[in-house]
Amino acid sequence: MLSRLKSALQRYLLLDSEHLNTTDASIWRLSVLRIILLVGVVLTSAIVIHSSYTAYMKGMYHVLVLTIGFSLLLYATLAIKKPQVKLASYSLVSTIVAASFCIVFFTVDFTIARYGFLLLFTLPIIVRLMYGTKASVLVMLFNIVPYMLLINNKPLSPLAGIDITLPETHTYIASLLFLFFNFCIPLAVLRVMSSLEKQSSSNLQQSRKLNKLVHQYQEIFNNGGTPSFFCDEQGRILQANRAGRKLIRKFKRAQHAHADNIEDIFELSSPFGKGKNQPATIKGNSDCEFILQFASLTHHQKQLIHCHDVSSMKKSTRELDAIRKQQFEKLYTNELTLLKNHNYWRKSDAEDTIINKHVVLLKLSNLRDINLRYGHSVGDDVLRDVASQLKEVVPSSVELYHFPGAKFLFALPNLQLTGQNIETWLSRQLPRYSIISLGNEDRNFQLEWRAGYATPTKEISPDTAVECCTIALSQCTYQMPFVPFSANAVRVIRENTQHKDKVKSLLDTGCLALFLQPQVDTEENVVSYEVLARLNDRASNNILQLSSIYPSGRRKRLGNTFYPKSD
Repeated sequence: MLSRLKSALQRYLLLDSEHLNTTDASIWRLSVLRIILLVGVVLTSAIVIHSSYTAYMKGMYHVLVLTIGFSLLLYATLAIKKPQVKLASYSLVSTIVAASFCIVFFTVDFTIARYGFLLLFTLPIIVRLMYGTKASVLVMLFNIVPYMLLINNKPLSPLAGIDITLPETHTYIASLLFLFFNFCIPLAVLRVMSSLEKQSSSNLQQSRKLNKLVHQYQEIFNNGGTPSFFCDEQGRILQANRAGRKLIRKFKRAQHAHADNIEDIFELSSPFGKGKNQPATIKGNSDCEFILQFASLTHHQKQLIHCHDVSSMKKSTRELDAIRKQQFEKLYTNELTLLKNHNYWRKSDAEDTIINKHVVLLKLSNLRDINLRYGHSVGDDVLRDVASQLKEVVPSSVELYHFPGAKFLFALPNLQLTGQNIETWLSRQLPRYSIISLGNEDRNFQLEWRAGYATPTKEISPDTAVECCTIALSQCTYQMPFVPFSANAVRVIRENTQHKDKVKSLLDTGCLALFLQPQVDTEENVVSYEVLARLNDRASNNILQLSSIYPSGRRKRLGNTFYPKSD
């Protein structure tokens, strides 16, 4: 019971741990008001009750009105909530001033009336707690008036002839002043001091934590592996960590120059400025590359700069780029002729379509003979020489590629022909001879060309264009070295393929039949047999004779030999 009462009283007076640790001034001000009012009401209740009873018995109802009015005002002030702290403070100050006014002007006995001035002298403390220093100073100056009345030591006439003096008035007012000065004001000050002490202790703990964090950050900053500098707005170095000092010493030994400013050490790509990361190199050593990272600092004018050494990364990047270039050239360039190859053709036009271009697939048809007769090294020399001649004679607007083997590909715009057909253009552009050194002599090799070309009239892919040229190239002959792509050629190839597949299928399914046909002389003697192989196509009911095979040693036709009809 007592513990619950104590807890409820602490919550009401705002003396619990939550409110004692708060930094909100309105909380401890309301707490001070409640302490003064509650202690005053509780301790003066007996005085109010006794004085009210005495006034009632003597018929001094105006005194009864004053005591009841003051009591109601105090109780009403106690009921004021947290948001109305100012209203509660106005009520308390008004109550003190009104009580002093009543004592001074409604008490005939001047000895008792002087106690009213003492209440006014407590106002500077209460006003300071509630309203601040300026208001407290104004009240101090105002209290000069009651002070002058005190030192004048002359009784004041009661206002409107009202006298509130009771037989025990001296005791009432002395007790009231004792309780107010000895309990209310000291408890209020204690409450404020308690909050101040709590805040001071909290601030001390926070200060220790902050100092610890500062030391930790200083340790991290000083021992960080990245050179870091504190600079002012002009770039002058104010502080450097261990790595930064090492960088400065290394720079001074190498360059024999001062390093007071960040621009003395680094060759910046742009003017020094906050909030912009920028690449930089050490002055006098372009191989040492850094990225200057400007940290965002909003609470002071200093600038923290982290200097990240990216020299090894840049070197690795350059090496990687060189490897990529090498691999690119290896993948997309023919190693023998150094021309772009078929992979480059697919890559460069992977997302494009071929239209309004002549695509020509060339083949050096006699390269196989050169390889067989003189060796592949001579054939390679011939290819290199041919590629060199093609690069010289072909205009720059024509795309030239070396495909696997002895094949080259042209891709030229329609406008390149300027009225002549593709065969005429090829006849004029293609080299006819290649001169290769063989030992002590130069050998002149005649070049024989075959070409299949296509001129797409609709959008097709690069691979499809090459397929068309390959089909046309397969139709080339000695009499027709340059052949355009034709859809009929595709049809013929498909038909031949179908026939071959059909014959193979008949062979696989056992449709091959052998027939022995005797050969007789004039006397009808059998002298030999002819073996006939036939394919029996059951689907079409046709019997196809494929070949005639004579026995070994008996293939000489006899003059009078005849073939009887076979079954």
